[in-house]
Amino acid sequence: MPKYILVGDDDAERSYERAMSLYVEAGAERRAAICLGHLADARFFLRRFEAAEETYLDALAQHRRLGNRRYEAVVLGNFGNLLRGTGQRQQALE
Repeated sequence: MPKYILVGDDDAERSYERAMSLYVEAGAERRAAICLGHLADARFFLRRFEAAEETYLDALAQHRRLGNRRYEAVVLGNFGNLLRGTGQRQQALE
């Protein structure tokens, strides 16, 4: 069973942002896009809903550009959860 380490709010966001920059430097665009989706998830769980929405949309655009259908679906599902959870049910259904 995996063990998780809890970090402070700013630490989580900084860690994902740092990881993304390293992936971009290494030319690993798919991994950077996946990491962007994780950053959106973290912002959602931290209740930073506007930042999470923007980040989900950025991640979705990256996955579509890269043709990464699997993670496109993951991001769409998580984005739908955000919309539903913030009272934007109709938009989530679209």
